[in-house]
Amino acid sequence: MQLPLEDLQRIAARTLAHYDRQAQAFWEGTRDHDVSQNIAALLQAIAPPPPYVLLDFGCGPGRDLKTFKALGHSATGLEGSPQLAAMARALSGCVVLEQSFLELDLPGSRFDGVFANAVLFHVPSQELPRVLKQLHATLKPGGVLFSSNPRGDGQEGWNGDRYGAFHKWEAWRDFVTAAGFVELTHYYRPTGVPLEQQPWLASVWRKPMTIGMAPGPRLLPRKRLPPYAYLPGRHPHPVRDPGGHSYGQEPVAAASGTALETEAFRWGADLFNHGYYWEAHEAWEPLWQAADRREPLAVFLKGLILLAATGVKIREGKQAAALRHARRAGGLFRQVAMAQDPIFEAALGMPLAALADSIEGVAWAAASMDETIPGQPAPVFSLMLAAAAHKA
Repeated sequence: MQLPLEDLQRIAARTLAHYDRQAQAFWEGTRDHDVSQNIAALLQAIAPPPPYVLLDFGCGPGRDLKTFKALGHSATGLEGSPQLAAMARALSGCVVLEQSFLELDLPGSRFDGVFANAVLFHVPSQELPRVLKQLHATLKPGGVLFSSNPRGDGQEGWNGDRYGAFHKWEAWRDFVTAAGFVELTHYYRPTGVPLEQQPWLASVWRKPMTIGMAPGPRLLPRKRLPPYAYLPGRHPHPVRDPGGHSYGQEPVAAASGTALETEAFRWGADLFNHGYYWEAHEAWEPLWQAADRREPLAVFLKGLILLAATGVKIREGKQAAALRHARRAGGLFRQVAMAQDPIFEAALGMPLAALADSIEGVAWAAASMDETIPGQPAPVFSLMLAAAAHKA
């Protein structure tokens, strides 16, 4: 049964009044809690190099806010209890937004990470989708959400003067993925004890890099894009059919040694950015063929080819195949990221780890795409590859 607005307001007011009355006792009872595992889980999942812009969502008296600041990050707190918010400001010296979870006003795409430790279980289940979407919106593309909550089997209601909703893992996963996040990991706390003695469920999530479907500016504006985006079995084959858009044309020459600086690489990125996924695959293929298979460059180019193939399968409506290609591409990008060679992220203009995490999320979302106009390019990734090349 849906709770009316008046009931939701009473839930928020009564719960926050409890924390106001118990502010000092709450601080004394939690000041020495060791949540270093949770802090590390958030920070290690953020792809760009530190320092980070962080939101401590439900920061309480400021224990973790102070830690984030001491680690060199730019941390902002958010707290609904006026007493706890004042304590957090005094303890940490950070800005603390005083907002109820049911009346959030957050900046868009501002934070690298959101730390929601022991807090989201206070949100009534019917309001949780909205709150999670607001957290999604306040994260930068590729940003990370950490959450830890006491787990349960769907119980919801009052515990004294505090309202709580206690979800099992499957239900919690459904809530967060429905808000647009991609799961990175989850674990139970405290560590080193049997599951029945681990009341806390912690989980880490990424906001995909792909947040829309609008193509970016051209990388090679002097080259004309094809008149149609090829899908197998639906259009003339671009190179084998006399009616194909590239029939009789010579492919862009693939230079060796500096593949990521070539026109062939940028042409593939230009095609990809504008929804020509089969064509991007064909542009990158000669570069991959010329690369030494023992080198990270070949792995990187193979990942791009599989990424383009993912776009083709999404456009064809073949979600299982899209997921298969997406997982292989993500695995290859993570493999290249381990080499820690900055040339690859510089070529793409984005962190490889964040790209890898976002690909599968797009493939999952493909089932809800509207049908596209046959033959018209339909970008399914809003990320712009080789953005640095465009700026140059």
